[in-house]
Amino acid sequence: MTSELEAKVMAKLKTLTTKEVTLSNSVDENILGGFILRVGDQQYDASVSNQLNTLKRKFTIN
Repeated sequence: MTSELEAKVMAKLKTLTTKEVTLSNSVDENILGGFILRVGDQQYDASVSNQLNTLKRKFTIN
């Protein structure tokens, strides 16, 4: 993650919470790309693997 992107993420996170925010980067090759954001007990999954799994579930339901 570039420092510019990190600054944008931090700015957005600060608008979502009044608590102190620290950003921790780690690489997980299983998500295939994108990111997973965890804030407290909430999670936002914008990973490619999640999008593929969602698409797979839609095809198997119909």
